[in-house]
Amino acid sequence: VAVERAGRSYIADLQPIEGGAILVMTRDGQAFGNAEGLEAKLAAEQFCATRGAGVAAHSFGHFVGGAWTFKGGCV
Repeated sequence: VAVERAGRSYIADLQPIEGGAILVMTRDGQAFGNAEGLEAKLAAEQFCATRGAGVAAHSFGHFVGGAWTFKGGCV
């Protein structure tokens, strides 16, 4: 699902996993860097807000190959 925040476009991929969900955030056009976790989490919050939720409070982002993952998804 495409998400826009502050003039940038992101892709949110929310998938079920055993015991919950995982939200994977990528940036359209340019991969995230390891130091861009805050930008990824703010974009994830934007996505979750469209679902009437927020990023799981216990979820720390993990950087994997140009994407940021948030275990727990939107809650």
